[in-house]
Amino acid sequence: MEEISIKTPVMFSQTYIDVTEINKLMNIKTGDRILTVAASGTHALEKLLANPEEIIAVDLHVEQLYLAKLQAEGMRQLTREEFCRFVGINRRSTQPLERVSIYNTICGNLDTKTKEFWDANIASIEMGIWYIGRLEMTIVLLGHKIFSSIHDKNTTAEFLALGDDMKKQIEFFETIWNTSSWRRAYKDIRVQGSKILKKSVIPANTDYGQACLDQFDKSIRNVPNNKNHLLQFLLTEDVGRNGLLPPYLREGNYELIKSRLGRIQWIQADIVKYIADNIEQHQPKFDGINLSTVVHHFSGPQLQYLIQNAAKASNPGAKLVYYNLPRVEAVVPDEVWDGAKLRKDEANDWGNADSIYFKTVSATVL
Repeated sequence: MEEISIKTPVMFSQTYIDVTEINKLMNIKTGDRILTVAASGTHALEKLLANPEEIIAVDLHVEQLYLAKLQAEGMRQLTREEFCRFVGINRRSTQPLERVSIYNTICGNLDTKTKEFWDANIASIEMGIWYIGRLEMTIVLLGHKIFSSIHDKNTTAEFLALGDDMKKQIEFFETIWNTSSWRRAYKDIRVQGSKILKKSVIPANTDYGQACLDQFDKSIRNVPNNKNHLLQFLLTEDVGRNGLLPPYLREGNYELIKSRLGRIQWIQADIVKYIADNIEQHQPKFDGINLSTVVHHFSGPQLQYLIQNAAKASNPGAKLVYYNLPRVEAVVPDEVWDGAKLRKDEANDWGNADSIYFKTVSATVL
């Protein structure tokens, strides 16, 4: 497997989980106040579908907020079709200069620092902002090149079209798709992708590649391929073929989110400090907190401090959610929950919130 060096300030430009399923898991209701990691912006945008009153979207990395703000401003000004062309949906059908032209129509309403960032990164606009993160570029530069040498376009198209009959999907996977070459390549790609993370995130002696392969296998056996836009991107380096779109870009959803954009606050902050300050300043409590993958960057007392403060900053019944990488469930050991006014939910309460990339964990504030 060749090594690659990706130079981009954005870590993630897509969302690797179905946030609408996370909304159900969090039981977000009309009038709720929700705290979430901003990431690419999609976490906050798709939470608007559940009709909360306020969303606080926090991220330590300012580049992620620049991406989130660009997406929000694009949605504010553009039709769904224009926005899809701009971000790179079915991206080969749109010329790079057309995306720059669209950017020029919306950039005047961006705040100064956000505009300066994107003006200096026009190449990312040309590419389509859905594809510019370090993780996405790893998949694009390595994944598609290698996967396409294992299965041709016709086989891949046939695989992606399955899902109406899950028995047929599983049979195709077992007899045609799941070759030794595929398994080896997928493990290698996922290990490459993990290199953007801190080394401490994945426990020592963990066969991360095999864990990811097991998670992929589980997803194929439970999620229809023809409804899985994440699978489409992984195998084709594109999104939107055959009308398969992430939830916030679907007809009806896009217009609803657009009408509620004013409910989001984008804030650059360390979420650990932000939660602690929220308690100290006696700010209104949250009705749900989405920590995304933040928990993987802490351990011991610092992790316990985060979890316990998240509980203190939330109303009873609120849900705390975070995402585990495959086979790193122990990153939040049981003792961390001790002393927190929380009940860790059972795995069968998590519904369909898992994806081919992450396993979802939730807890209820008591």
